[in-house]
Amino acid sequence: RHTRLRTVTGVQTCALPISRTVYELAMRHGVDMPITEEVAAVCHDGVAARDAMTNLLARGGRSELE
Repeated sequence: RHTRLRTVTGVQTCALPISRTVYELAMRHGVDMPITEEVAAVCHDGVAARDAMTNLLARGGRSELE
């Protein structure tokens, strides 16, 4: 089952409801997955896509090996 979402640009897109499960699995194993976290927040917690994007951009950069 897909959920219809309206993106920042106003274009509709499909998001798999599994995003919450993937995020929870990552957390259980100590894996940082910020994009998955924000997708889950948009799909399941009512976070606006624009706010999710702002949250991701505010994180700053770091090495993939950290």
